[in-house]
Amino acid sequence: MTYAITATGWRAVPDDMRPSQLSPGETLVTEISDEILASMSSARAPQLIAARRFTAETAGITVGGMAIDTGRDSQALITGARLAGMDDPSYVCNWKTPEGFIQLNAETVRAVANAVRAHVQACFDREAALLTMVEDGSYTEAALDEGWP
Repeated sequence: MTYAITATGWRAVPDDMRPSQLSPGETLVTEISDEILASMSSARAPQLIAARRFTAETAGITVGGMAIDTGRDSQALITGARLAGMDDPSYVCNWKTPEGFIQLNAETVRAVANAVRAHVQACFDREAALLTMVEDGSYTEAALDEGWP
């Protein structure tokens, strides 16, 4: 197996790859010990885990049959609506879903905000668990796609 090595990680490349085909800063290596490869995987794992958490975090959820966007902008908008509902229990707003606009009252906004918050926290909790696995040496690449909400 042949690898392209960088300061922050590695990638497998075709055995017939030439050095001129590498990206800037990469070095071509044809032999690498399993220990070094595992060490490099561990060094890169936190970046991969954070990226996977962000994907899960922003994938959206369903609350009471409503599709809710959990992207960062939507999280902020939901928080603002939740605060408005706290100030005014009779608060009602038009909320845009993939199916169109719906009206949400203060109680429903609170339920949506709580569900989004729980979802986001579960994503960060999974990231923390995976990072602990990296630290204790029990992390595997398969774990990266397991256990997300």
